[in-house]
Amino acid sequence: MKLKTYIAVSAATLILGIIAGLETTTPAQEARQLIEPLRELAKQYMPYTIQTVTLIFTKNLVAVMVMWLSGTLLTIPTIASLALNGYIIGIVMALTGNPVKALIAILPHGVIELPAVTIAGACGLRIGVEAARKIASIITHGKASMTKAFKETIKPMIISITLLIPAAIIEVYVTPTLIAIFK
Repeated sequence: MKLKTYIAVSAATLILGIIAGLETTTPAQEARQLIEPLRELAKQYMPYTIQTVTLIFTKNLVAVMVMWLSGTLLTIPTIASLALNGYIIGIVMALTGNPVKALIAILPHGVIELPAVTIAGACGLRIGVEAARKIASIITHGKASMTKAFKETIKPMIISITLLIPAAIIEVYVTPTLIAIFK
């Protein structure tokens, strides 16, 4: 399969997670508890500082690298991570009670960050499918190449990681300003 197919599956998984979060029947109190760790993390973010840009970039870098490399576990962690990220976005949007405010908080950096996450997810899926093929090839004496799969995903991962830089900058310098304007 071409990487485009994996990108489509990755995006669909993320979108389904968002829809699930928006449509959750989880009571508001339980949903708030689910995202409480995010609030604690957000308290560390000081808008308009390079330290916060570095913190957000590092957090997102770890997330996309884990998504990519955990694909070796037959795609399960990658799919779970994509769905969970989408679910959290959906819950946060649902809890704001104001779709416009939620979009203002997510879209400025999200238009860059979400494609980066989708690309990393696609790379993890590609690795996972190849890992499954490798296991099958041991049984059937066929051929599969994890090395080739990793090589095919390096360039897209560089793109994904590069996209995280402007996303972090926008999240720290633009998003707080827009939230304040549209309060």
